[in-house]
Amino acid sequence: MNNREAVTNWVLDQVKKEYRDDIALVVSHTTLRIDENEKAMSYFVPITKRGREFARTFILEGEGFDIWGIEWERLEQFAKLEEYNITCLADGEILYARTEADQDRFEELQSLQAKYLKDDVMMRKCALEAYEQAKNIFLETALGKGSDVKLGAGYVLDYLARAIAFTNHSYFKRSQTDQMNELRAMEKVPDGFTDLYWKVITERSDEEQKKLCYEMMMLVQ
Repeated sequence: MNNREAVTNWVLDQVKKEYRDDIALVVSHTTLRIDENEKAMSYFVPITKRGREFARTFILEGEGFDIWGIEWERLEQFAKLEEYNITCLADGEILYARTEADQDRFEELQSLQAKYLKDDVMMRKCALEAYEQAKNIFLETALGKGSDVKLGAGYVLDYLARAIAFTNHSYFKRSQTDQMNELRAMEKVPDGFTDLYWKVITERSDEEQKKLCYEMMMLVQ
């Protein structure tokens, strides 16, 4: 048994024995997981103050663990595509449910999210919002220097990529960690976008990086 399995078993045991009235769900999802087949816990859904206090961060044999909670209200925002990392709901797998009603509620939110992801009007709206966010960040980045430019450029890339994903009725299953490969698998991607994406990452000059970001903005527009 590896550390992730041991921690998952400990969390499930604690929740079942000590937090039955405080935590509705324990959920696993694939984002940032090294082994996609591993059923390790990713987050829990608290329903009381005591449940929220179950969150903790620690290091076990040199490996970091973050046991964190997501409220029902935030899961509802994931369902409506109003939160950033929607894979937390879309690819979530229940490891423990306090009641059948809790499980049904989670699965209903997943179904609602899947419905929105198929809706042309909703996806157009989400794509435009992501592009607008990229534009606002770019305008701030254009006035920056040094690390501010690097940070801003990264966010510009990410939000432009999200705009493209939404145009494809999709999202990034592995957040930013494999964004380039996920983009390449999408049908509707502006010609040259992935090449510019890589150039922005590798460019060291602030001014050149800004110019490349501008090119990407125009390409996606």
